[in-house]
Amino acid sequence: MCGRVTLTRPNFESIATELNVEPMNYRGMPIYQPRYNVAPTDILPILTLDKGERHISPMTWGTTPKNRRGLVINWRSQRFPAKAPRCGVITDGFYEWTGPKEARQPHWFHRPDHGLVILAGMWKMQEQKDGGFVQSFVVLTTSPNALIAPIHNRMPVVLEESRFDEWLKAETPESALRSMLRPAPEDWLVADIASPLVNSVKNDGPGCSPGCWIS
Repeated sequence: MCGRVTLTRPNFESIATELNVEPMNYRGMPIYQPRYNVAPTDILPILTLDKGERHISPMTWGTTPKNRRGLVINWRSQRFPAKAPRCGVITDGFYEWTGPKEARQPHWFHRPDHGLVILAGMWKMQEQKDGGFVQSFVVLTTSPNALIAPIHNRMPVVLEESRFDEWLKAETPESALRSMLRPAPEDWLVADIASPLVNSVKNDGPGCSPGCWIS
């Protein structure tokens, strides 16, 4: 399960620079602001590839399949449809919880150097009730590594930087795609105790996550 993420960069340009995305390849991004508690139905910048060039587009977290009830935000990698359009979900960390329902303790997982954490995702054009369409995405999950296993039995698939384009290319062989759908090595991430403020989607400020990226 991956139900909350962070993206705390001070501006959109720093994200694009880190991902080597040219300014001409920003597609309709809304006004950017740092996010410390991104939840499903929120909009995130999403990395895609078109004609060999990286693009960043705004997409809504979660889809509503016609044959299922409710919002789908995660997709188990074991059931990954290799022909589905793929994307990279741009974050700099994600949360998981421990403790009883009435006293949940969030933990923030991020890179030791506070670099971006790009999650493997799938996206599609989602039809709306009014007849319009929006771009929506889900996060692929896999079994946990040793860091996350004591806290949760699933973790998001974290993409290796050298394989971003390989994941995004439509022509990448299925065997190569599936080789990426594995737990992240233990040294890729560290965990910090986060504030219980994260438990409410109404809270979205620097107090949610200790040590977030600071310019």
